Amino acid sequence: MANKQTEWGILTGNWVRRATDVTDCLIGEGYNYLSFNINNVADPKSGKKIVLGLKVEVPEAERTRAVNNIKNALVNKTVSNWNQGKSKYSFREGTPDRQIDIPVTVGKTEKLFRIYVKPLKSGGSGGGAAQTAINECTFAVYASLRYNVIKADLDPELGISEDHWNEAFNYCRLDKSKDRVGVPDMLWHVSHCAGVNKLHQRVTMKGTGNVIFYRGKDIDGKNTVKGSLSKAYNRVKSEIGGVSEDKWNPADVWMSVDGFTSDLDSKPFIDDVNDYILKLAGTITTNKISDATLVGISLKKLGANANFSILNAGSSQDRKDAAKSIKFINKNQQGGYQLFFENRGANPIDFYLYYSSGFYDKFQCRNFGGKKASWQIELKGATAAHGRVGGEQVANIVNKITGKNAFPWKNQTFHSECGKKHSQANKITKEIVDLLIDFDAQNIKKGDSIIKDRDQYTFEISQKEQEWRYSKLNGLRFLKALGDNSEHADQIVQSLYLYASSQLDKSSLFVKIY
Repeated sequence: MANKQTEWGILTGNWVRRATDVTDCLIGEGYNYLSFNINNVADPKSGKKIVLGLKVEVPEAERTRAVNNIKNALVNKTVSNWNQGKSKYSFREGTPDRQIDIPVTVGKTEKLFRIYVKPLKSGGSGGGAAQTAINECTFAVYASLRYNVIKADLDPELGISEDHWNEAFNYCRLDKSKDRVGVPDMLWHVSHCAGVNKLHQRVTMKGTGNVIFYRGKDIDGKNTVKGSLSKAYNRVKSEIGGVSEDKWNPADVWMSVDGFTSDLDSKPFIDDVNDYILKLAGTITTNKISDATLVGISLKKLGANANFSILNAGSSQDRKDAAKSIKFINKNQQGGYQLFFENRGANPIDFYLYYSSGFYDKFQCRNFGGKKASWQIELKGATAAHGRVGGEQVANIVNKITGKNAFPWKNQTFHSECGKKHSQANKITKEIVDLLIDFDAQNIKKGDSIIKDRDQYTFEISQKEQEWRYSKLNGLRFLKALGDNSEHADQIVQSLYLYASSQLDKSSLFVKIY
């Protein structure tokens, strides 16, 4: 018998939609501030001016940039469910630095959402990874709510009772305890509702029994766990060139029929493992799976809506044929590449390489390691990234396809050479200047395009820190490798797209919610 959801609480209806709009502005090209905290929530019917307060924490040096990123996203964000035509968000000028006040109107009531951009108190990437794990576990519980408890599409305007949450948790096999995986705030609630509703529309399991969801346990457990995917991957990874497990299958959560027992340990080769996963997925059509026994789900950040894709259901040649529409266009424009030296008062360390004509159809190419040497390319999307390729692998792909050392890769040596006081400093500066000019780098100041001469470039680049020089020149050298090998450039970009999106020759089936 299906259960019903409970009332959500203080913010409902279009107030929640406005809140979701605003949190969508916390992620964009080159930034992600989704590990936010909710400082306060007030009833819009109360006399309080601030009805939602969010706190975003970033490194001190990034605070001004973070404020600008969020403000730029806000003024370009269309208000959801606005009944007076299209409208964009705004922010109030004159508020304290690093605080963003956003006027929000529902009906005849106007209130404020406030975003505080605070300095990060605890550094490192571990916190972000831990939060990602909890969010993935939370998605699993929401999926269990949809399939096993509520048994109807989840209403984002209604909440989840403790009894329903506990019942749904019983059908989950998670590596995080119940006290760490609780009902999230209303903003993640909207996102998870959208994702699991879309999943249920597109994936139907075999039989009429309950569905079990896994994250970090049992079939999704470590490589020492009997019948686990990680154990199977370790057994066959030499057949796929030792690529990382998430390039073979990037699923974050798995779902199976109740009573399922994995037979992966009996599959000795990669083709056997992949065929087993494909067979258990049941009947697959263009964008729907039915009668499934086991399905892996890759999760990307959602807004108030969700998309669904099935990947690697066909042959490796099918994937390559589908990627043949990807072309390299050697121009600094949308559809080609996007290269700035100066933009909006900053000197970006990255450049973007388009794989199609859409605004989000591009790779971001930059150092992701802060002061450490970790240049990579990342496949972007409207709300989230969709996979990375490490610099060494980029070089391997480029050099294998061209048949020569078109993109040299000596990472640590090169990183050292990019230091301002290194003996190679002047040579590095000149190479960056030459390539910025060759590839028509743009300089935008206060909305206007300006021209910089060689002397201006040389002086400014000579003052740049090591990590900037390392990131920018790696990107420029990659761009030069494409430009100098135009007969191979399309194939290179196609191969990088397939690698980043986990669609290699021996990648296995998964579905993606994004």
